[in-house]
Amino acid sequence: MNRLERFCEITLDRLDRSYICYIVLILLGMYSLGQLTAPFIAHDDFDWLLSGFDQGFETPLSKAGSEGRWGNVIWAQFSHLLGIRAAFGLYLVSFSLMCVLISRVVSPSAGVFGALLLFLSPMTAETMQWPVTQVTGVVVTVLGCLAMLRVQSDGPRRLVMAISVVSGFLFYPSFGPLFLLMYATRCMGDRRSVVLGGFVYVASFAGAVLLVFSLNYIFHGTFSIRPAAWREATPLMHGGTLLGNIERYLGWFSAVKDMWPALLGGALAYLLCFRFRVRAPQCLALVLFGGLLLGIDASLSVVSGLSMPLRSTVWLWLLLCIPVIFLAHERKTIVIGLLLALPLVYTGVTLWAGTYADTRHVYPAMQRTGVEIARAQAENAGRVDDVILFGDVHANKLMGRLHSNRALRNYLYKDFSLYTRQCEETLCAKVQAEIETRAEVPQWLIIDRHLVWVLSPQNSSTY
Repeated sequence: MNRLERFCEITLDRLDRSYICYIVLILLGMYSLGQLTAPFIAHDDFDWLLSGFDQGFETPLSKAGSEGRWGNVIWAQFSHLLGIRAAFGLYLVSFSLMCVLISRVVSPSAGVFGALLLFLSPMTAETMQWPVTQVTGVVVTVLGCLAMLRVQSDGPRRLVMAISVVSGFLFYPSFGPLFLLMYATRCMGDRRSVVLGGFVYVASFAGAVLLVFSLNYIFHGTFSIRPAAWREATPLMHGGTLLGNIERYLGWFSAVKDMWPALLGGALAYLLCFRFRVRAPQCLALVLFGGLLLGIDASLSVVSGLSMPLRSTVWLWLLLCIPVIFLAHERKTIVIGLLLALPLVYTGVTLWAGTYADTRHVYPAMQRTGVEIARAQAENAGRVDDVILFGDVHANKLMGRLHSNRALRNYLYKDFSLYTRQCEETLCAKVQAEIETRAEVPQWLIIDRHLVWVLSPQNSSTY
């Protein structure tokens, strides 16, 4: 057993010194998912990649009113200069750095091992589909981590946490709880440090909410966050019911249960940290803070009547990873720590693969569509005035993962400068009649000087 422990210790030390291994593993993972060569991004991320395009989903200003992310209004003045690959590359580099720094904050001896565990977060698999709007929150978190590494006592740590939570709320609120957990790993772990840490976090969170409410009142005339209509919010004070909202919140647990191997591994890691007295005070603080964060999320969800998506609780993954990192970097428990990392790795890899199972062909298929439309438009120069999309993009097996036709139109405008429009009712009727007279569905038609690109034989989507 001593030889095995020594081998594992040497392996970890080498990993911590060789960050090139970390980079290679991430690049290989992204390549296998298709994200490196043809990154899949969410439909509404185009609102930050396009400036002044009239077929977006929600403007940055209106998004600030519905989600409180006012910092991204400023970012939108520059983000449209990025291409899709550049935006994803910027996010990938920033997030990879964030994982390294969080790992360092959690344990001074941690490095590649902890960073890889954090990177495998199933929540990250989802949030990485919004690289343009998420990168600002990541950058704020990186700066907060750098500050946390420099301070040496609990008072300054609480100050760093407070500033990071308030500033981060203006970009992406879900990263804020990470600072409470990082504080727990660095604090003394006595009653005073834990109570003050919890109080400062709650006060900072409340201050961030009041700041956002004030900005919304100034610019939108409402002292609150008004969720977008598609979220179908049922606020407790405005028509929602307590039981109905609780049931809606419990949907989060249905999503979490898919992480059961990681939950089991993390829980066992905490028990072993207490058993072997591996940073036991900090582990106790983490458990208490985890309960606090769970309570805050539950309260917000029930009061607002909004569902709690798994991607908004990235703190849960960090909570599970921290005791494993503790054990893996303690001489007497190094083997146990590495073994307990296996269920987390399995969970992360499985859920990442599931998230991107059918996305790697989406953007290549849209690119081919753009090339073909541009060719047809060039061949018929002078005969057509505009390009219309007819049918439903979901009928295409390769592009079926797209949110809607509008997502395709946004892509074509961004990457090909092709301005395409949805099919209006009168024109759709003519196209439908023309298609029904043909034995095969044509790829495109020219009707009344419109170049109509046919996505499916039926115009079942007007979105």
